[in-house]
Amino acid sequence: MPLLLAAALALGSVTAFADGEPVGSAKQDEVLTTLAAGETFSDGNLTYTVNDDEKTVTLTDGHKASGDIIIPAAVEQDGISYPVTSIGDTAFASCWQLVSVTFSGNVDSIGDSAFYYCIALENVTFSGDVGSIGSTAFVDCNALENVTFSGNVGSIRDHAFTSAALETVTFSGDVTSIGYGAFSSCRALENVTFSGDVGSIGYGAFRNCGALESVTFSGDV
Repeated sequence: MPLLLAAALALGSVTAFADGEPVGSAKQDEVLTTLAAGETFSDGNLTYTVNDDEKTVTLTDGHKASGDIIIPAAVEQDGISYPVTSIGDTAFASCWQLVSVTFSGNVDSIGDSAFYYCIALENVTFSGDVGSIGSTAFVDCNALENVTFSGNVGSIRDHAFTSAALETVTFSGDVTSIGYGAFSSCRALENVTFSGDVGSIGYGAFRNCGALESVTFSGDV
């Protein structure tokens, strides 16, 4: 018996190699599995629900949020990144500790009454485009003084900002439509600026805005 083989047998085991990998010790690749549509998970005080495409999520519950929050463009769960495409109906309604909200990416939709009666909410910033803002989304946010629209806005639906404490509203991009009474009874509102094109403005969009002094259009209406 050759000396090398005898020495190996004396050690009690022999490991064979093929193409640089040990035979019988298969390399295990980690398999990441996406969540099914309708499944939920939480990141801090925010709860997300997986959309039907199983690739994106809707923020469906933020009632425990407080202070200044940033809604991320995407959120990670089990090693998979899910873009946050929408805010669900009533997701933050009556969240009395919420002071400011920043949307860090594009948002397809803000649900109906999503931020209804958030009485401490002062600032909302949309850093990207917004597809739609639902009916009564920010109604009765009577401390809401500043809303910043940095990108394009699709539709602002009926009474979206009724009775907010807004003083100035500036649209930096295009606006497709503003619904009936969308900014009605914003009694502190003084200036509205549309820097891009505007598709349509609904009846009574700025009704009962007694302090309104100027509305400026820079693009096509």
